[in-house]
Amino acid sequence: MRTSFRTFFALALVLASLSAHADDAATIKALEQQWIDAVGRGDRVFVDKLLHPAYVNTTMRGQVRDKATTVAAPPLPKGATQTLRNVQVRMHGNVAVVTGINDYRAPGAQPLSVAYTDVYLKEGNAWRVISTQESVRSP
Repeated sequence: MRTSFRTFFALALVLASLSAHADDAATIKALEQQWIDAVGRGDRVFVDKLLHPAYVNTTMRGQVRDKATTVAAPPLPKGATQTLRNVQVRMHGNVAVVTGINDYRAPGAQPLSVAYTDVYLKEGNAWRVISTQESVRSP
């Protein structure tokens, strides 16, 4: 009887952990979309709250930007869009690694597809982005 209880308890813990990871992954996917929406409308308050104080971004041009520089960046040009695809979230405890493609379109400019990796860190109940790496994809 004792062994059955331990097995049941262990299984319950595993299932609870899987459920929590699934919830966190869904939250992070939603944050990814909210982030590009905020950038599109120039919502610096949202971007500031999402980015960790130690945030660092290695851009597609190889430039390294800190949080302040990223938050101060201008909004997208009028008529420009960003569309995320192939977004994958991999959970590692209080760290999540997100990979995907950001398709950028702007009037009068060549379409651009950027492969990216975002690293999220959970502190307390909040997920914040601590790092981003971008690479331009070949046409």
